[in-house]
Amino acid sequence: MTISLDDRLRAMVRGDPRERARRAVTLALAGALVVQAVRLTYAVITPVSPIGDWRPAMPVPLPADARSALFARLDPFYRQASVDPSATMAVTALTIQLFGVRTNAATGGGSAIIAGEDGVQTSIGTGEEIQPGVRLVGVHFDHVVIERGGVRELLYLDQGDAPATAAATAAGTATPSPVAPPGATPAPVVAPPAPISPSSIRAGIALAPRAINGRVTGIRVSQTGDGSAFAAVGFRDGDVIRSVNGRSVASAGDIAALTSRLQPGARLSLEVERGAGTAQIAVLIPNGTP
Repeated sequence: MTISLDDRLRAMVRGDPRERARRAVTLALAGALVVQAVRLTYAVITPVSPIGDWRPAMPVPLPADARSALFARLDPFYRQASVDPSATMAVTALTIQLFGVRTNAATGGGSAIIAGEDGVQTSIGTGEEIQPGVRLVGVHFDHVVIERGGVRELLYLDQGDAPATAAATAAGTATPSPVAPPGATPAPVVAPPAPISPSSIRAGIALAPRAINGRVTGIRVSQTGDGSAFAAVGFRDGDVIRSVNGRSVASAGDIAALTSRLQPGARLSLEVERGAGTAQIAVLIPNGTP
């Protein structure tokens, strides 16, 4: 019996070097293909960022003395437009009055309700003129910053509790009282209002929860006694406290929490629902008041 073999098979049987070389190249290419397939599979199931296997560095905590120095300079209720001690601004001596503020945390601006010498209240946004030559440049929870003649001054919601006026500061002395002409009847002396104290607030203001659909959404305030403390704080009939220091009122327990904060030296920022709008009230209790 005769068996016919083609040239290639005969070359393999005889061990042709060229055939062995082709087989080696084929095996090498197959091996390289397997390696690339494995690498591709690994890259798909274990992705990394474009800059490699990056991990954020762990924060290094500040030393205790550095933290103390940092927070010693920070007071969120400091009654200045800047916490920098060198940035001192006096209270304006203009005959204008601030009735309410509305801050915009998203843009850093806001608006204020200000009345001029004519007593007409107007809503003014930051950057707008209050009157010729006087512009509103900043809005804060209990005061605004105005600019006139390139000089910045402060205007508070309760100007009677503010520091000395700009005119008195510039002169270095208190503003003198007008002298009555000879023979004229002297004007009656009006006693300044008593300072706000924890005891006067507790005695003159009643707090009660305001509930909507069974859920507490605010604290109703009402005056008791002669109403002097109620007016001194800045409340009006029908006001409802919605938040204290930025924290929303959500339970009846927030009344006790608010009462416990009425201590000498306390600084409270209250958001009050007043009619269809809101108002910001700053409660500043002097130190040493019982």
